[in-house]
Amino acid sequence: MPESFKNIVIGGGSYGGCAALLALRDKLPAGYRIIVVEPRSHFHYTFAFLRASVVPDFERDLFIPYNGLFPSDSPHFLVHAKVSEVTHTHVVLDRPTSDSRLASTSDAPTHIPYTYLVYAAGAQHPSPTEMTQIDSLAASVSELKSYQSRIISATSIVIVGGGGSGIELAAEIAERYPRKEVVLVHSRERYMEAYGTGIHDVIRGILEKLGVRMVFGERVAAVEDGNKKEEAGRKVVRTIKGTEIEADLVLWCTGLKPRSAPLQSLSPSSVDPKTSFVKVLPTLQLADVAFPNIFACGDIADTADMKLARTALIQAGVVAENILALISSSLASPGSEAALLPTLKVPQIGMLARGIHMPMGHSSALAIPLPPFGWQVALNTWFLDALKADDTLGAGRLWKLLEAEGERPAAKS
Repeated sequence: MPESFKNIVIGGGSYGGCAALLALRDKLPAGYRIIVVEPRSHFHYTFAFLRASVVPDFERDLFIPYNGLFPSDSPHFLVHAKVSEVTHTHVVLDRPTSDSRLASTSDAPTHIPYTYLVYAAGAQHPSPTEMTQIDSLAASVSELKSYQSRIISATSIVIVGGGGSGIELAAEIAERYPRKEVVLVHSRERYMEAYGTGIHDVIRGILEKLGVRMVFGERVAAVEDGNKKEEAGRKVVRTIKGTEIEADLVLWCTGLKPRSAPLQSLSPSSVDPKTSFVKVLPTLQLADVAFPNIFACGDIADTADMKLARTALIQAGVVAENILALISSSLASPGSEAALLPTLKVPQIGMLARGIHMPMGHSSALAIPLPPFGWQVALNTWFLDALKADDTLGAGRLWKLLEAEGERPAAKS
């Protein structure tokens, strides 16, 4: 007869989800276990995907196996699926699971009951910032390699979207292939305004040196096939102001879509109708007080914090501490001081986590806030080699953090 557990379900196995798992895993009392629900076959080190979409073979160390997080003697485990719906008692998967470890907790092969839920499903980014083929390592690698081939074949490339992904991608392509025409179309007049005024000048200066043509204040209205038969593969990018740009390849780096739909039916008031981000209390519990056992962290959470991996790691640590506090309170003897409703923690996002360090080829743009002065320092830095742990833009650190088994990235000499 399978052992009975109280489940802590973590919906999403990226930065926030894995951080929550690591923070909880060795501190839970007997009778609790963690189930991570994640559709990807491997952890995707998305920080380096833009470079890997340009540089052949750079992708080799960016897909990290989850096996190290779940030793064979551990009660915790991972289910490869998506959370398609959240109810007040269980999560519903988008596919059946035959895992015998769930046999004692649910009669339905798509249902996982939970005592606590950490919703860390993140937000969807356009490829190649994020892969769409995620069921296997081979499929994900093939998708990145397809971008490498298409970029090599193109003589002119338009990148739509001047946020962080578009800026990085433009710099990577222009640096590696200086003879290609690279055009970056941005709907606003300045880059990365959320990080202060100085960062725009730094980014623009780097892109100018790399020969990137920049278009500001124009939103793309349509992308159409070229008219000339001898240029059948050509595209015409047309903006709302009527500007037309011809290109062999158009790459989209616009916006992100929060994966909040599974929570919509449970608590419509907790999903922002305009942005689709999940509303949370300062403690990162769902804003709907009817569900104090549901937390959200990372890109999905509607907070003032920047949508960065560092932020997700900090938030996940606080979520873990708050869950442990709630469990401790529930296990205490009735009437004791420990049984009182605990004071839960609120994330404290430090100075460095509020800034941004963005690789742009082998240069980089850096912006760090300097409280209490109310201004930021922004500069073009060559400290990138010192800040990263190896030649994979830091993927080696994630292999160690996730205790992954298998071939590790080669250490930087």
